[in-house]
Amino acid sequence: MSEKELFMNRLFEYKNEQTGEKIKYFPKYNRSILEDCRGIYESCFILFQPFFGISEEKYVMNFKTEIKDRFPPIRDFTFPSDYDDELLKYRYSYNDNYPKDDEILLASNSLEWQEIAKLSKVFKDPRDIQQAIVTSIGAYRPAFQKPHLAKELHLMSWKHNFWFPKENCISPLLRSKFYNVLRHLGIDKVSQFYGSPTPELNLNKMNAHEFSEKLVSPHFYTQDKEIVLGTAREKFYSIIYTKKAETMSSILDNFDLEGILCTEDTQLPWDLSQDEYATLIGKERKF
Repeated sequence: MSEKELFMNRLFEYKNEQTGEKIKYFPKYNRSILEDCRGIYESCFILFQPFFGISEEKYVMNFKTEIKDRFPPIRDFTFPSDYDDELLKYRYSYNDNYPKDDEILLASNSLEWQEIAKLSKVFKDPRDIQQAIVTSIGAYRPAFQKPHLAKELHLMSWKHNFWFPKENCISPLLRSKFYNVLRHLGIDKVSQFYGSPTPELNLNKMNAHEFSEKLVSPHFYTQDKEIVLGTAREKFYSIIYTKKAETMSSILDNFDLEGILCTEDTQLPWDLSQDEYATLIGKERKF
């Protein structure tokens, strides 16, 4: 096996430097997710990071200013003749005008991937949305890129006025929802993997908004390791793992989360079949 293949198939783990404990938070590539997690987790759910639109009514109510003062229109344009790179950058999280977490949490409407897919005949399902958004930020290797899907997604974002999810993080909209999920399950403490000045969060001492502000790591786990959430780098989804299948059932039965409940056939990359993945890998090796 080549060094590249070893990297693509390595086990992703977090090591607690104080205890030395290792916690698995992302599966191997190009194999069944459940197979990879067997003996550790019974259930896995691929969670989509939501798109969102800023509500003018909510913005004025919460921030006491007109939305046009915060997000002024760049210029008038028509589709598709005015399509250009400068317009595209505006919808990404690295743009200076991208809504702040508080603005997303208090003044936005969440948009599911299924809703986005229905906006254009070019998109068939959320797999196309995944391929479009990952292509658009340059995170796919050349053989995997789908520029026609990326262009369509950008055009739809302007036509229907929505923003892309932020990469490499848990959306503020989901962080707030997860506070309620954890409370529903009777969980009062979670630990963040890294990148936070407060690695342990006590839910008894904060509300949902405060939890959303303090949960800055893209990965977290509960004290008993019953629930672990790992976020894919530059892929706009996370994976929820639960030790018990009934825990996952309780989450999905009581909370509106968009994604894919993994079966024995679900693998990474989830947006490609094994045959598609093998074909694209073969093309890449010819470059």
